[in-house]
Amino acid sequence: MDKTIASLDKLHELQVERERLQVRETARIDELLIDVAPEIDAIRDDYAPQFESIDAEIAALQKEIKNDALGFGWTVRGKFLMAVWSKPRVTWDSKGLFGYMVAHPEIEAFKMVGKPSVSIRKVK
Repeated sequence: MDKTIASLDKLHELQVERERLQVRETARIDELLIDVAPEIDAIRDDYAPQFESIDAEIAALQKEIKNDALGFGWTVRGKFLMAVWSKPRVTWDSKGLFGYMVAHPEIEAFKMVGKPSVSIRKVK
């Protein structure tokens, strides 16, 4: 376990170093952009209404397509894209079933337990 703790500490050091490197890179790029920032902003302002219009059309069409596919109940394929219909997921009230299992232990045969997993998180 000591090796894993040391590895976690080393991983943290590498992540911090990467963040510092990212900050230095961004600062150098920002220095270069100071001279052209007003021109970039002007270009973005020119294109913004067009992007907003297209984004609104995309959102409306996506909503329409999804509603249509839901109504059909199957996947619809176009030339370049498809609207993939998925059957509804079945979920169970685990807390309720575990309580039910106390009185009906025979249902434990239907319990499936997945593999454990590990995620790396920051210590608060």
